[in-house]
Amino acid sequence: MSKSEPFHVHLKASNQNLVYGYPGLSDTLPRIMGVLEIRTRDGSPFTIISIHAEINTKQSVSVSETIFTSKEAEKTTQVFSRLVYNNSTMVKPILGLDVPFLIPLPSTIQTSVKNEAWGFRTDNYLSFKLVYNKAREVSYWDFLVPIKRYDTLPALPVFAKPIVGSFASWDGKYNVEYSIPYQSFSIDDEIIVYIRVAAIGSGSSKLKLRRIQLELREAVEVYQTGFPIKQKTVITALKEFDGEAGRLQGSGVSCKLQLNLERYDMPSEKQINNAGLTATASPIMNQRLSPNSYSPLNSMTRVNTTIKDNVPIGLPSTHIRSFSIEGGLFSLRHSLNFKIKVSRGKDSVYLQDIYICPFKTSDADLIYRAVQSERLKVPERYRKMTLSQLSETMLQKPIIYNTNSVQDWEKLGLSKRTLGGTGKYLSHVLE
Repeated sequence: MSKSEPFHVHLKASNQNLVYGYPGLSDTLPRIMGVLEIRTRDGSPFTIISIHAEINTKQSVSVSETIFTSKEAEKTTQVFSRLVYNNSTMVKPILGLDVPFLIPLPSTIQTSVKNEAWGFRTDNYLSFKLVYNKAREVSYWDFLVPIKRYDTLPALPVFAKPIVGSFASWDGKYNVEYSIPYQSFSIDDEIIVYIRVAAIGSGSSKLKLRRIQLELREAVEVYQTGFPIKQKTVITALKEFDGEAGRLQGSGVSCKLQLNLERYDMPSEKQINNAGLTATASPIMNQRLSPNSYSPLNSMTRVNTTIKDNVPIGLPSTHIRSFSIEGGLFSLRHSLNFKIKVSRGKDSVYLQDIYICPFKTSDADLIYRAVQSERLKVPERYRKMTLSQLSETMLQKPIIYNTNSVQDWEKLGLSKRTLGGTGKYLSHVLE
């Protein structure tokens, strides 16, 4: 049995926030900022030689193959790694240490998500490796951190312009034109599609449109050999045409179809209970899980994600449903499927990719305004700094709690009567 560390470790958010900027939007300088608080376990001094920080993303997916079997995959990726504290040249016994840190969130960071319908989950861990005492013992501490990406906000310029497209039938007898006001949609949005179907040339006088069917489809792709692409239709809109109303000669037939996302993939009461969520709850920004004497990559599979105040650690409450996700172990993509049925001609099918954002319309608008504000607040000089320069500018110096300081001793809640020896916390003395 391994000896327990002479200290315990807590993760403290910086100014109540742990994640700054907007992950997925690099010009907002997305980053994790906080303080690692290390405290003596029982008043005994210890030494800290170095602290190394990592961001690791763990993804898992289970794809059904038959009614009775499924295929599973897991992947853990180290997203970022850096030394946040180095005291190897002047090691002395201490009672506590506060280490401010700044970890950038690169564009490859994955959003934290759980989707029961498709069987996948992504968790992001902030892990610390502490080297301590003369024997250079090693201790690992892992924290789950909820990460949201904001690169599918409908108001972003890349998505705010309309989609305009067209396709011809397989037999070349008619053409379909369509337009969609936006490219990305909030989860309570309404997708409006304008469609016109018209005959090509004068040789299709008997050609008539019978039905236009518009479907919102989801497809999950796993980036490992042997996994089939799974897809399903989640919402359907239908428009039928009778007799002369479907004649495609001349200007053709025009119509508007709508898909209401408001009830799309609403988490059921069972899903909410299983996830440990309440309807009005906000996710915990961070919470310590457990120390371990193994590599953090191995320990992740054994960490218990306990639930506090009915909120799952490391999982945003907005991210237990379907929305567009790209990269990592898997992707969840959305598309509009056009199905055109005609008489005296060939039916047609066509797919148009779109994006579904995980936020409601009102929230997405507020977030976009906050993004704009954040872009203005980040000085241009920050964007040109190295990580070390940025850390020196934004962070305070580490705070050391010395063994021979009465003030430091009392700040840690230790009894003055034990100063200089193995101490007891003041709360223990009063009991």
